Amino acid sequence: MTSLLASSLFVDADGDLIRHYSQWRGAASDERGLVEAAVPGIELRDHAEYHLYRGSRSDAGRVPGAMVAVRVDAEGADLARTWVDAVFEALARDENLPAGGIGGFFHLSTDGRHVLNYAEWETAEDHRRALAAHGGGVSQGPLWDRVRYMPGVRPVSVTRFHLHHTLTA
Repeated sequence: MTSLLASSLFVDADGDLIRHYSQWRGAASDERGLVEAAVPGIELRDHAEYHLYRGSRSDAGRVPGAMVAVRVDAEGADLARTWVDAVFEALARDENLPAGGIGGFFHLSTDGRHVLNYAEWETAEDHRRALAAHGGGVSQGPLWDRVRYMPGVRPVSVTRFHLHHTLTA
């Protein structure tokens, strides 16, 4: 049985995009039609079904003020999982993580070729500062180099959002 658990609307912190993120129990195949009916003329980008692969939050007491959607494409499902696992290894061993990072939740598309990370940050500015300080990555070192330059994995987009509203079922 398919049922909607929650639906969240995020507003782009750097421009005029919105991101709709819904969580379903079961398949979400009817979601596209529901969104198109509710918002006629909407242009849906990156419309794929994802499932949560891995996630963690460093401190449950901190409240995210920004969500950063990071999308990468991989040549296959095994490589996508390897890349996500490499991110978690780099996070676990990095003693100099930038201020403001709270958590990350990595989703894999049902075909396994796309990774979508919803990274939680205290502010969008914290994320901007981290990227500026480390040449476009959130940190640096050999483990982060493995993440950034893994063959067969291609970065697609990084977009910062603020939560506008969430409805729960």
